[in-house]
Amino acid sequence: MPGGKGNIRPEDSTNGFDKNPQNINREGRKPSLKKQLEKVALSDGWLTFDKKDVQILDNSIKVKVPKEEAMALKMFQIAMGKNPNAAMNAIKLYLETFDGKANQNIRIEDKRPSKEDILAEIKEIDKLLKEKDGK
Repeated sequence: MPGGKGNIRPEDSTNGFDKNPQNINREGRKPSLKKQLEKVALSDGWLTFDKKDVQILDNSIKVKVPKEEAMALKMFQIAMGKNPNAAMNAIKLYLETFDGKANQNIRIEDKRPSKEDILAEIKEIDKLLKEKDGK
């Protein structure tokens, strides 16, 4: 059935985790990109990782980074990069994430003539036509 609700079994229709333990998110809520941006922004260049996520190789260190944190790191890398357009877009995205989008005020003027102006113009045209016919 469209909408996804047609294939729920009657025994699974309750909301309780006691009857549906498969619905429990055992890993917890995923960190938001906004929180990861904030973490990277406030890190002063130092990030902390669990030992289990770090591998020391011959000439390098390999670190397993969550996707959200990797995206935040990439955004900061772009913001500090040599491409000024990309840097500006990354900085703008960062600022809009935390400060919100800047207000973009639009002033709309109604330039339509009022009813009184239209009637005055009609009287003026009528007057001109009468003068033309009278000459």
